[in-house]
Amino acid sequence: MKTPGASRFTDLAGQTAETLQVNAEPSTNGSEYRAVFTNAAGRVAGDAAELAVEYAPRVTLDLGDASATAGHDAVFSVVADGNPEPTITWQRRVAGFWEDITGADDGFVDGGTTLTVTDTNTDQTGALFRAKITNPAGTVFSRTATLTVTPAAAIPSQGVDVTEASLDWLGNEEVQSAPPAGGSNYLSAGVSAGTEASYHSVVGNAAVYQVSAGQEALATYATRAAHISDGGSQLARLYSGHGHINADGSGAIAWQGAFSVNFYGGAVPFTIEDPEIHFAGDGTGYLSADLAGCTSSQANPDQCAPFAPRSEAIIATFRGVTVDPTGVLTIDPDYAGVEVQVSGGAVPQDRTAPGWGSWPQEFVDFQLETGLSSYWYSSGGSADPKKPPLPLAVDFQGGAPPASESHDEPPADTPSGGGDGGSAGTATPPAGAGPAGKGKPARIELPKAVRLDASGTATIATLACPPSAAKACEAIVPKRTAKRIAGKRYLLTLLAPAKIKPGRSAAVRVRLPKAARTALGAGRLTLRVPLVVRAGTELTKKVAKVTIVGRG
Repeated sequence: MKTPGASRFTDLAGQTAETLQVNAEPSTNGSEYRAVFTNAAGRVAGDAAELAVEYAPRVTLDLGDASATAGHDAVFSVVADGNPEPTITWQRRVAGFWEDITGADDGFVDGGTTLTVTDTNTDQTGALFRAKITNPAGTVFSRTATLTVTPAAAIPSQGVDVTEASLDWLGNEEVQSAPPAGGSNYLSAGVSAGTEASYHSVVGNAAVYQVSAGQEALATYATRAAHISDGGSQLARLYSGHGHINADGSGAIAWQGAFSVNFYGGAVPFTIEDPEIHFAGDGTGYLSADLAGCTSSQANPDQCAPFAPRSEAIIATFRGVTVDPTGVLTIDPDYAGVEVQVSGGAVPQDRTAPGWGSWPQEFVDFQLETGLSSYWYSSGGSADPKKPPLPLAVDFQGGAPPASESHDEPPADTPSGGGDGGSAGTATPPAGAGPAGKGKPARIELPKAVRLDASGTATIATLACPPSAAKACEAIVPKRTAKRIAGKRYLLTLLAPAKIKPGRSAAVRVRLPKAARTALGAGRLTLRVPLVVRAGTELTKKVAKVTIVGRG
């Protein structure tokens, strides 16, 4: 017998009669069978015969509810199999009866396995849809799905600058669970090596919390597994996200900071750093981040060899999101029905169980190297229900990060002994510092108009760290910004150092991709980019509003 996709025949144990009887099931459709004859003189195989099994349709990925922002599209999708291949007819509930959706119905696009409701409005909230799936062997129906249309947020025509957004990341239920060998999978702030010495609850803009009965508490190494014992959860939160939301709800927010996911009690850690979230005006978007980790193996569980990090990898995609920059945005990332390709001997994706799916391909590719790949897509195991991503949360007024706990390392500008001329444990304020050790603030200088150079780059700001600063100033600048040029949206790259030495200055530059430079020609575009420089405890904030002139 040779199953579909197999490269060779295998013997059927105990089947030595002149006839072969098999149970015809959907899983045996397309299988090949042959007889092999053997005697003392040799062995010969007969011609192969293929088994065709007709069976009624089966829904392998059921219909889910859909949501959209008013004025944008909503999409329903279903996946089914059957032999012969079934046809799909989309239906909607009208006055208590199900009606087929035909090509004559305005406002719908029938894509076979998908139904798109175009240019939605709030009056459609509560509308019901289903798929009728038919072949000669029978007919089945998908579940009934509901459409929800949310009013578009009232955003000023000039958009809204975002300066203190927070981002909550919980991973999935696998992250929230205990590994098979006991202990916990736990989160830590900053870059972790999976050890107590490298554990932090707060590092810069990143903090890790344990949540129980709705109450948050900063995690510690001692409480890193509290979510296992008390049935709560753990979350990583990044603060001080900066960006801009346009009037149509598009835009981007960037964070500077890192947190680590320590699988198998810390034996397999990986780090998510400097995430950025991008919103399109149609309610879709994605979350990207830099990823770093190490390769583990069961043969050497105490060794984890670092591999090349991944820059700006997509770790979540989403749809049906209404951006309101005055509140908290909850995002359910895509999973169900997302296909992924795996290699290197990893368990293949199982696309037969209800709810099958995957995290984005780039994230799974990274996890193929850590050895954790199957924790992020359906593989047919009993743990598959734990793999879909938990919701993300963006709080547009998330505030500032908490101070480090005493069990964490002190900040870099905290002295470990007596200062020059001061008492033990007390720092001498730098020259020019004001009360309580506050120094002069940093400066942000902005040009009114700049011209692109031959490489498509222009300087849009200069950041200056005061000579009185006790340590290097921190520059907080988004990595990318979105801009529409000649009717098309482009991602522009922002270039700036993360640190500026006292008494020195640094340029913030923007680089346009070649296609954007071509579209701009000799025209002009205006950028609005939020900039922040931290000098000790002093923050200097400005929005760079600069006109850029193309080269033609």
